[in-house]
Amino acid sequence: SEQSQPLPDRLALEKRIAEMGLKFGIGKVSRPPHWSGFRVVPEAIEFWRDRPFRLHERLVFVKVGEGWTTQRLYP
Repeated sequence: SEQSQPLPDRLALEKRIAEMGLKFGIGKVSRPPHWSGFRVVPEAIEFWRDRPFRLHERLVFVKVGEGWTTQRLYP
């Protein structure tokens, strides 16, 4: 896997995707037997941006039904 490696440009990624599409088609992609993973289903996500004098910018997105609501939080 080249994940987190430098990518020269978007075209290089698209070319690699096309190559893998030809190799594996639309079906399942085989993976090593030691592979595992996690599925994360968030109920809320907070974005926090550092600001001077601790007046940080905080936005929280909360899952409501099939959509999301957004709220600004006090620092």
